[in-house]
Amino acid sequence: MDKISENFGDKLEKLAEAVDLLETADITNDSIEINVFVEESKFKEITNFLGHNETTTKCVVEIGNSKFIFSKK
Repeated sequence: MDKISENFGDKLEKLAEAVDLLETADITNDSIEINVFVEESKFKEITNFLGHNETTTKCVVEIGNSKFIFSKK
């Protein structure tokens, strides 16, 4: 049976769940920044999904009080 591949939109839901866990951990009252280094192909998938320019080297996704900063490896 073939595995159904997820697009980045499906993965955003999982990131939102992670944000809920981080924010309820009551670690900080400030914003949370998470740096994620990804291969070029994954970075292209993210920028295409978000409609960002492919020449960018960083892409920021904000969910709640948290920022995910995606960078090319």
